[in-house]
Amino acid sequence: MNEKEKAIFKLEEAKQRCNWVITQTKSGVIPNGRNIEDLQEAKDIMETVQTRIDLGGTEPGIIIDNPKPHWMPKMICTIADLPFNVGRDYSWEEIEAVIIELCLAGCDGVRIFGNGWEPYIEAFKKTTAGKYSFFKRNLEWDQTLRQFGDLLHKYYMSLEVEAYDNCSHALDWNPFKNSAHNFSHCFYGYTNRIKTNRMELDAEDELRVAELNEVDFMIEYWDDRIIDCLDFIKGDKYRLGNELKSHVENNVSEIKVWAENWGVTRAKHAFDRGMPWPISFSGSEKTAHKLHGFISAEEHGKDAKPHDSFSCKDYGWTYRTAALEVHGLGTPGHVDAWAIDGISQRRIFADDDDGVGTNPDSKVPPSQRGYCEIRKDGSEYACTADTPTRIAAARAFIAALGNRTFCYSLGFLPRSILYKGKTVLSNFDKEVDAAIYWELARDLWGVDIQRKWSTE
Repeated sequence: MNEKEKAIFKLEEAKQRCNWVITQTKSGVIPNGRNIEDLQEAKDIMETVQTRIDLGGTEPGIIIDNPKPHWMPKMICTIADLPFNVGRDYSWEEIEAVIIELCLAGCDGVRIFGNGWEPYIEAFKKTTAGKYSFFKRNLEWDQTLRQFGDLLHKYYMSLEVEAYDNCSHALDWNPFKNSAHNFSHCFYGYTNRIKTNRMELDAEDELRVAELNEVDFMIEYWDDRIIDCLDFIKGDKYRLGNELKSHVENNVSEIKVWAENWGVTRAKHAFDRGMPWPISFSGSEKTAHKLHGFISAEEHGKDAKPHDSFSCKDYGWTYRTAALEVHGLGTPGHVDAWAIDGISQRRIFADDDDGVGTNPDSKVPPSQRGYCEIRKDGSEYACTADTPTRIAAARAFIAALGNRTFCYSLGFLPRSILYKGKTVLSNFDKEVDAAIYWELARDLWGVDIQRKWSTE
């Protein structure tokens, strides 16, 4: 390692320490004296070492980081199937080109689905009976996820992985539905013992599975697998899922038990593994409301058990352990309709503008549309709003939260790249899909978050 590489390594290490302390402080944990010393030391190092990362020949020069103010929401880009269709729909070179544009625009991270979307690189292999087995790992999936995370870290960005996507709940390529383990309700079961077809197992696996219920099984064979590929120090996040919808959400008493045993258990495990607050998810109104309440501790309260991340007192009073991500707020009108009944105070929210679907009552008006996804049959699907409307919607969202609620992140899905069932990264429009991040920060807070090429 030469002197320049040593300096870069030292600065990255200092930045990680600084970000960790800031994250804990923002989450309601008051740093002790040593943490304050660490923070000051990290800042001193960051002031004396210029932040640089070589681009490996992508373009002459280097990118200079431009850290955001700690109070600003994270800026997230959602591309669901990255990187698990690399080698079929796009290349690593195309992925890196998009990441560079997002990096320059001030984006903080990329949100993906852990199981992708009709993935070319699947997480699990099938048994001879054609069922996915969680004991038959496809190690190429792990290697691909780690490689993607390393690429994001190279450009000052983090990786956020959804453990589940309810939109694929009934599809045969979904390993939670088409598995050898007979999950009672795919991803949502929490009461039953695993009933794996033992003809597919080794003897030692049979004994181990007999001791696990569905939640513990998922944690051991799926959650931990995702977490093992992430770097929490560099800002990566494990997320509970996209558009979650519990099978018991219409049963008022049972969904409380489900939220406690399914949601709180998995959230605590992620925190125990070292992930800083909050844990994020999106879901149907009933499912999301219960998860948000129980994980945020407003209902869980003083009965919460302490663990390494925070004490019972902090768990019961800060309400900052869960971030409910809201979808479909493409215009200020959508925000007004969502907020009409008032916002739960002292909780964390996030907004991901993934486009609004084909319902005439919710679709973005033609005069305000940006990009529309094109289906396989050539018809339009979900449409995002144009940039001015997106910025106005984000402004309305933050205003609706008020001064006792925290906006954790603002995300956008680039519909320009979704064409006839594929992700076409070459269609990425940097003037729209990347520029939204720095234009949003400029218009809402007057802050320049763009990262720039070095002129040296």
